[in-house]
Amino acid sequence: MAFAFSASAQETETQQDTTKTGYSLGRIELPRPNSIVASYEYDPILDRYVYRETLGNFNISAPLILTPEEYEELVMQEEMKNYFQQKIDALSGRKEGSEEEQKDLLPGFYVNSDFFQNIFGGGEIELIPQGSVALDLGILYSKRDNPAFSPRNRRTFTFDFDQRIQLSLLGNIGERLRVTANYDTESTFDFQNQLKLEYTPTEDDIIRKIEVGNI
Repeated sequence: MAFAFSASAQETETQQDTTKTGYSLGRIELPRPNSIVASYEYDPILDRYVYRETLGNFNISAPLILTPEEYEELVMQEEMKNYFQQKIDALSGRKEGSEEEQKDLLPGFYVNSDFFQNIFGGGEIELIPQGSVALDLGILYSKRDNPAFSPRNRRTFTFDFDQRIQLSLLGNIGERLRVTANYDTESTFDFQNQLKLEYTPTEDDIIRKIEVGNI
């Protein structure tokens, strides 16, 4: 006499409730206290950089060991973060000295070329913009009860867009070329929008000054 048994296991899928409950208040980041000191130390034996955060004589976190390549990349990221944070603070105007920093929102450029430096007396390019931009956006609605038009064409919606730009730019290329530009969309005459290039050679040159544009 033989008996045969068959057993089958059925897997049941359990559905997980993905409905979020509660409220998310986000993250609150507090400024770092001045008592916490972050520093990098170079270990010449291991050829590694060690990052530490200390409070007095105590380490408040585990040291971070970096290779020279990782150290250079991390320092570059921190410098870029601090640079853009300074520009954001200057635009917001909420910190002391922001008005002076607003004059230097654009970074300076440097051209590493002997030919460029011989012509302009230096390789630095500096641009200082000032002004304002205002935008007006509205909607115009019109309705005409004219039987000659279809009901759809009796009502029209159009956007009313207007912009006002007042911009002045002062640029220095090296020590010899100076660029001055003024632009205003509400100016009455075209000659009020000025562009002037002023090139001042050295004292040893025969030409004393060259001016191009609105003089």
